[in-house]
Amino acid sequence: VDLAIHMALEVRKGNASVYAPYLRSLPTQADYERFHPAFSRGEVAFSPAGDMWYAPGRLYHQVVKCYALYMKEAPTDPPSFEEVFLNLVRIQSRRFEGSELVPLVEKANTAGAAELNAEPAPVFDDGELTYCLQASRDISAGEEILADYQFQDLSALTFFTIFGFTLGADEHADEDEDEDDEDEDLCLNLGPDELPKPGDGEESWLHNVWRFAEEYCHDPKQAKPKGRRGGAGA
Repeated sequence: VDLAIHMALEVRKGNASVYAPYLRSLPTQADYERFHPAFSRGEVAFSPAGDMWYAPGRLYHQVVKCYALYMKEAPTDPPSFEEVFLNLVRIQSRRFEGSELVPLVEKANTAGAAELNAEPAPVFDDGELTYCLQASRDISAGEEILADYQFQDLSALTFFTIFGFTLGADEHADEDEDEDDEDEDLCLNLGPDELPKPGDGEESWLHNVWRFAEEYCHDPKQAKPKGRRGGAGA
């Protein structure tokens, strides 16, 4: 959340920010509202097992708490809560495990395991961290760089609530690593009766949630995916 606040302050500087060219390249709130469940504003009650935003104690509630503390000692003209939240979504949806937001590196897309051709490669040299992408196989000229986001151990729902898409059922974990924890139903509130197909006038993010539910939760013959209790953090 601290980084999200700092990013919001940098965005406020406009062209005066040394990071202005990079910040202008990031998705806008309008972009995220077209697909990302972080902007559902809690209107869909996802299973707490995979909801990284609105489940009790998760990211949205952390932002509310931290922003309230920040505003007690905030500078003149502080960023709004909405600005901070947008930048937290940017961070969470564009980071690799073990890093926050690495310019250029975070531009790489991802894909299923068989298609990946690069992986994050943090390098420490005399105490300085350099973050690179390292080819994991030969890459042909003109071939898209597809990086390993290192989140293959996440359930489909957790991955979806972080990134706004999934890689297909076979690419995601389907049960809790801890055998002492009971499996939790990732399709909670996402069944066909609970989440019918949105109308043409409904918000775009809701259509994206419905497509997720249709793929993972609407086929009675399909085993419902199970998720890690609490999910792995991003």
